[in-house]
Amino acid sequence: MARHYESSAAVCPFYNGEETTDLFCDGFSPGMSINLSFKDAQGARRIKERYCRSDWKSCPLANMLINHNKG
Repeated sequence: MARHYESSAAVCPFYNGEETTDLFCDGFSPGMSINLSFKDAQGARRIKERYCRSDWKSCPLANMLINHNKG
């Protein structure tokens, strides 16, 4: 798998890395990764700041992963 930039500011336990318009998170099973692609850097930056670097517990994807792992 390609290496991506990993922000030291990320606090989300599901965060795996990022690129300018992409965000990489854990998937639903071991070895799986979810790639979120944004149309522009501003949209990606907004999500990274809101969820990856601060309030990760309110992230819709993090909540799906938490709920999936409970079941």
